[in-house]
Amino acid sequence: FCLNDFSSGIPVVYKAGNIKNGLIEYYNPYSKVDFLMNNFLFRYSYLYRFLMLTLEEFLIKRDLQYRKDAPEKISNRSLKEIKGILNEKKIPLITIIFPYLKPINEYNEFERKQYETMIKVIKDLKIDYIDLHPYFANANLYQLRVFSNDQIHPSVKGHKIVADIIYSYLKERLKSQFSH
Repeated sequence: FCLNDFSSGIPVVYKAGNIKNGLIEYYNPYSKVDFLMNNFLFRYSYLYRFLMLTLEEFLIKRDLQYRKDAPEKISNRSLKEIKGILNEKKIPLITIIFPYLKPINEYNEFERKQYETMIKVIKDLKIDYIDLHPYFANANLYQLRVFSNDQIHPSVKGHKIVADIIYSYLKERLKSQFSH
């Protein structure tokens, strides 16, 4: 998970294009109107997307406390559902917490809250996780961005670093399981 995954109003990138650094963004209201949400219509219907976003805006304005609680509620519900599905199929779940591509001391209050919320939810649900923050603590995170102004999406080099960390973690985990 990237830290912004469970925030309301975060853009969802659907495909490459010629807009905004080659990416087209759509805002996905997976929060207050999730009871009406149809992914297919949201993705392909401008009218449906407009109606959902308008409804979302209206509901959020009515309930300002919702903004504070939404990320934790949404992430808890989503992770609980994912964990349940995987448990039924006896598939282990490991989450990877991907940092913003900037030093943690440059996180604003909202970004710090997202990080704390994600850690809390994962620990509350007793889900195994790798927090990439310590691994990136001494890296020049600005050089790992796919675009200089994009603090979310890593470059090929950033993906390689993450892949190596995950590989090492899984290798050690398997080694310890088979040594028992």
